[in-house]
Amino acid sequence: HIVSGRSASAGDKTRAWLAAHDVPFDYLHLRGPADVTSNGLIKARYLLALRGQGIDPVVFFEDWPAAAGIIEEHAQVPVVLINAGHGEYESGSTEGTR
Repeated sequence: HIVSGRSASAGDKTRAWLAAHDVPFDYLHLRGPADVTSNGLIKARYLLALRGQGIDPVVFFEDWPAAAGIIEEHAQVPVVLINAGHGEYESGSTEGTR
């Protein structure tokens, strides 16, 4: 499962990027077109919905430290930060403004 805070309007570009980088996936979940929910909450809610379907997520990979905290707090799923702290996050940007 790939869960992104990107808008569904970026779906074709996202799928093309994943294909170009040989990233295998079965499911891609993107933010609804008018959804202003924070990135972390979108992902936490997705994980909780999986649990509701009888799927038990065991780990989540995230590149945004603020979203990772929200995911761990709300979904109680351990998060592995990957490529965290790259430039755009160090400049003072806050969660939800990506």
